[in-house]
Amino acid sequence: MPAVEAARDTIPSSLPDSGEFACEQIDVAPELADHAPRYVERVLGELRTAVAGLRCPVHDCGPSLTLDFGFDDAGTLDVVGHNCCAKLDEVVSNVLGGIPLFRLMVPR
Repeated sequence: MPAVEAARDTIPSSLPDSGEFACEQIDVAPELADHAPRYVERVLGELRTAVAGLRCPVHDCGPSLTLDFGFDDAGTLDVVGHNCCAKLDEVVSNVLGGIPLFRLMVPR
């Protein structure tokens, strides 16, 4: 199934004395490149907005997610969490639970 990898973390700023700032890493599977790019970008934008600024309360890292565009009858997209711990999974689940488009799946 085609997927988009979305990871958030921090990187050092190139400006002196400005610390770190949040960044995103998005990897799109090659077979998805021509698959409704505007829809993909809209969905990615919604997911980025939803998880913007989320941090693990235990490890202080951002979520790492895979967005699965394999469509099902429920009309939702699976968001698979590859997070550091169950606490961050819970934080992401609470946020995404209010957005009917996304369904968080946590690998066991």
